[in-house]
Amino acid sequence: MPYRRILADNLTKFRKLEKISQSEISLRSDVSVYTISLIERQQTNVTLDILERLACYTGLTVPELLTENFVKDNFRKLATK
Repeated sequence: MPYRRILADNLTKFRKLEKISQSEISLRSDVSVYTISLIERQQTNVTLDILERLACYTGLTVPELLTENFVKDNFRKLATK
């Protein structure tokens, strides 16, 4: 699976499981709502800087954000971090 799709899936799943909006992620990660939307729709290439900000906000590492089904398979573990 392409990394763009994996990132989109993991970010979307994280957001839905945490019941937060794209705006909330934007405010806390300092990534624009527009960029969050593009990421979730797989319509942009993400810079390392943005990946690092998203990782910091979600409590995941960059490799975890780019691991297929990571959020879905590890959500219970993530919730206790």
